[in-house]
Amino acid sequence: MGELKSKFLKKFRSNEPSLKNQRTDSLIWKFLNSSFGLWLLSSVVLSGVTFTYKTYSHNLELKNKIEERTTKLDTEISYRLSILNIGMYNYSRCFSS
Repeated sequence: MGELKSKFLKKFRSNEPSLKNQRTDSLIWKFLNSSFGLWLLSSVVLSGVTFTYKTYSHNLELKNKIEERTTKLDTEISYRLSILNIGMYNYSRCFSS
């Protein structure tokens, strides 16, 4: 009988850490399911979604501004080069005759 008791106690003590983890998990779940825990989680999630959307919108706006500026500069450069080309053509015609 004493041997059975010692085996039982040995097995019970070996499972003790897992019981402690179960208690900790249980406490965490109790907190998360409480009114304060749900409020805290929802406010953190809402803040995260808001921050992500705002950052995405800002980056999209910057990208659009850069593309617009690039298009304007490309147009301006091509216009100036075409004017330069016309001037060079007229200059060469003037002195080749």
